[in-house]
This record gives sequence, C-alpha cells and structure tokens, in this order.
Amino acid sequence: MIYLEMNCAQVIYHAELKAMEIHWLDFANEASYQKVLNAAYEVIENYQTPHWISDMRLATVVKLENQEWLQEVFIPKVFALNILKKGAYIVSKDMFNQFYLDSVKGDLEKEEHHFQTKYFQNKESALDWLSS
Repeated sequence: MIYLEMNCAQVIYHAELKAMEIHWLDFANEASYQKVLNAAYEVIENYQTPHWISDMRLATVVKLENQEWLQEVFIPKVFALNILKKGAYIVSKDMFNQFYLDSVKGDLEKEEHHFQTKYFQNKESALDWLSS
C-alpha cells in the first residue's frame, strides 16, 4: 500500500512483511525529506512494523541539514517507539549517498536500539533477508 507519494520518494507499507519502505526517487529538499521520514514514522507507529526498507538506488546527495535532522531528531524519535528490529538498505552507486549511509550507520546500530542493518544490491535479496 502506498502511504505517501511525492516526486522525491514513496513511502510504502508491506503488510505481508510488516515492513515500511522508503523508495527514494530523486533529490529531496529539507521539507520533502522531513515529510517523507515523518510519514515513515507514522507507518511504523500505526502498523507496528519492525522492518525498515530504504531503496536508495535512485537517491542522490543528502544535504547536511537533513543528515543532522535525521541523527538529532528522527533517529531518537523512531527508536523511542521500540518497534524497529531490522533495516535493509538497497544501496545507491552515488558516492555521496554512500558517505551518507556510512555517517548514520553508527547511530542506527547503537546497542540499545537492538537494530540489525544490512546493505543489498537488489530489492529481492533485501526482502528475502527481512522475511527470514
């Protein structure tokens, strides 16, 4: 079910996997980035989804302001729900996007979060991992 559709991304709820997916489609300015992640938060909270999928193959650079907001506001807020358990990241070939993932990985994998992350080259492998 598509929960939110924007030019920069879609937020999708996969009931069969109890997963929330952000499918990044293009660059997101600050307002759009926050709108997408807040919609993801709503899906996680409303549907109690323990699985996160971020398809970043079409994503581009993430502005520093968005990275800071993610790390300082969003990550603490979403993990306070105590719902997320696994995150599958389908990676982009964009070098700046790789730097972004590397910069937030430590925040995501803090021991108190009990959150497993794994990177994939394709969506099928990510879905298989989440369903195992």
